[in-house]
Amino acid sequence: MKIGPRGLFVATAALLIPAMTWIPTWIEPPADVVSVAAAHGYSNAAAFIVALAWVAGVAVIGLLLESSGESGPLEAPAYEHDPRHSATLVLLVVTVIYFPWFLAKMGPYIEDGVFLTATHRMLAGMEPYRDFEFLYGPLMLYPAHWFMSVFGYSMASLYAYMALGELLLMGVLLAVLRSLIPRRGRRWVAFLVMALALSTALFGPNQSGLRRLPALVALVVLASGPLSTRIAALAAALTGVQLAYSHDVGIAALGAAGLLYGVLLLGRHRKAALAFGASFALIAIAVWIGIAAALLRDVFPSYVAELRYLSARFAAGEAAFEFRWTVNSLALFGLLGLSTMAAAHTIRRGPTELGEDAAAEARLLLLGVGFAVLGLRSGLNRADLWHLLPPFQLLLLAWWLPGAARGFGLGRRARAWGLGLTVAAVVTYGVGLLPSVSWLAQGWVAGARATLTRDFLLASRPETAAPAIEFERIRPDSANVSLARFFAEPERLGAPVLFYSTAWALGKQIGVVKADFLNDDFLYSDERGQLALRFLEENPAAYVIMRGVAWDRLNGRGDPRAVERTDQPSITKEIAQRVSSPHFDQMVEEARLREGRWDRIVGRALVEGHEVVARFGEMVVLAARTSDQAGSAHGSAERRSPGDSPSDLRR
Repeated sequence: MKIGPRGLFVATAALLIPAMTWIPTWIEPPADVVSVAAAHGYSNAAAFIVALAWVAGVAVIGLLLESSGESGPLEAPAYEHDPRHSATLVLLVVTVIYFPWFLAKMGPYIEDGVFLTATHRMLAGMEPYRDFEFLYGPLMLYPAHWFMSVFGYSMASLYAYMALGELLLMGVLLAVLRSLIPRRGRRWVAFLVMALALSTALFGPNQSGLRRLPALVALVVLASGPLSTRIAALAAALTGVQLAYSHDVGIAALGAAGLLYGVLLLGRHRKAALAFGASFALIAIAVWIGIAAALLRDVFPSYVAELRYLSARFAAGEAAFEFRWTVNSLALFGLLGLSTMAAAHTIRRGPTELGEDAAAEARLLLLGVGFAVLGLRSGLNRADLWHLLPPFQLLLLAWWLPGAARGFGLGRRARAWGLGLTVAAVVTYGVGLLPSVSWLAQGWVAGARATLTRDFLLASRPETAAPAIEFERIRPDSANVSLARFFAEPERLGAPVLFYSTAWALGKQIGVVKADFLNDDFLYSDERGQLALRFLEENPAAYVIMRGVAWDRLNGRGDPRAVERTDQPSITKEIAQRVSSPHFDQMVEEARLREGRWDRIVGRALVEGHEVVARFGEMVVLAARTSDQAGSAHGSAERRSPGDSPSDLRR
């Protein structure tokens, strides 16, 4: 029985599903890695190799495919202008959705806590990478810090900054689509698809579509003329900006550009491709280093060291979820397979053609494949919807372009499949966003109602050592208010504090600067846990704030498997678990593993040398076990315990 190339593609796709499930379990993850994937014996690095091998196989199939038989130049459709003020309407909708003064009444939400903590520390004179851990590039953090330095440290300031970023994102998306898609109806459908694909609802600059915007624009620009000095230089500079903003995305963009120039080496433009490819890389890296060095100055070596360290830890599988198939991942890999086959078929028709002006959209498809494949290295590590879909964003765009009408040489049926897979991927992605969208929506509605009716409580603010954003909320938590007052008392004002595990975000709430190196509750190695112990050794008078359930767990009370923050189940999470992202049921296990590492490295030392000196709601405050200090602090705590001072809050 003869099997043609299309039959081979179906066969390889069928093989990929069990291969991604089983083969990564044959390779044992490093022993020093703590993650759900490692606990299940699943190697995310091996999963990436399997995906890479599959893409290579599909590319070979694409080289064997016959042309669809449709030939001749496509007739360029007449350009259809948008209705007047349509862009203004879009930007107005974005402004309303991200209206900062409503959202701030119920914040913080999710990823915004990372940036509120980081900027809180910078306001106190600390520097990222040297004084505290930061996972992303300096260009992501410093402008937010400058903005809040001008307009004041508050949730409203950060959310206003984020709203401006979303306006920029949607404005650039509109401009790009207007330049690429002549027909108005298709353009607006593509806008809806891309707008959803660029939305995350995690509410933080690190998860905004803006994180990948420079790379996406750079590759769109590069596709229009890779052998044009002006165009290539602009694309390279944007790639450098992307590297300084988020290096993992920038590396994927740089690799995609390298793939394009590598293919062009096979045609008659080989000399120009070699020169332009080398120049592209040099310009991008120079811009990256220039921006980072200008922002960081003497901290630049710490940035490089931190970048190398964290990259190695993530490559080893830290903080990884086990990859599982969902409707969303099936659609994404189907889109990648189809796109790879079409890109390889385009190369077979002649690499020289990719250097011609008429091949801009075919070049964009090839760049999209390179960007997706390289982006999967980090996307498969976390394996949730927020990390898995973004590498495919350029491919989601490519199939809506006019040049895709014949499936990039594979025929109109291939184009229909491409469009269907993009819609399926984005719709199932949207289903996965519903739990976090509902959380933000509740905050927006409650904040709007409170703002418009002035139905909120004002707590008297103590003179804390740093800004305390708890007092921005509609109804400040009484325990947090009392805790803020506790650390605002003269004998404790400015005292060093270690925030244990999930209490990491509390400092900015109560006006205490988080002073240790860690920025949140993830310990990316046992060595990072030792940094917390070193902080306590260097600051013997330091206090420790932790959740009471953690202290009970350390002392053998209660459920030893109890996590410090429970994730409430919901019907939207149940649906999203199966349709969109496999991480929802792995989060509780990840919390146990993460908190177990804290207990093993830091918690045992606390039990031996510290005691509870105060309790505030679900939080306990520890101090070194000295009777004089403990008694004094405990007496003060008794006077300030929440519930004893109902008049602390007033309308």
